[in-house]
Amino acid sequence: MTTWRGESRPHGRSLAVEEDRGRKDPFEDMTGFEEQKEDKEKKILLNLLLRLARSSATVKKLIARCREIADALSNDDTESIPEPLERRRRRSTSN
Repeated sequence: MTTWRGESRPHGRSLAVEEDRGRKDPFEDMTGFEEQKEDKEKKILLNLLLRLARSSATVKKLIARCREIADALSNDDTESIPEPLERRRRRSTSN
């Protein structure tokens, strides 16, 4: 015997009632949803702050490196020039 939703079954319950059994009412506990939303927003903000901190640390390292190279070039002392620049300078003067 085929039964359809809402049609009476031999034991007196409809299929719709059986399907709804075990499901939580979506409006029963909205505070959990709000807490999850806040937690997700906090994680997003934390990740953004960490990414900003890493990028600012990288920028600070790059600025320090540029200053170091600029100081070395302004002194025009080939011994104080970092190795990669020294090689480039030698190649360009040998041509």
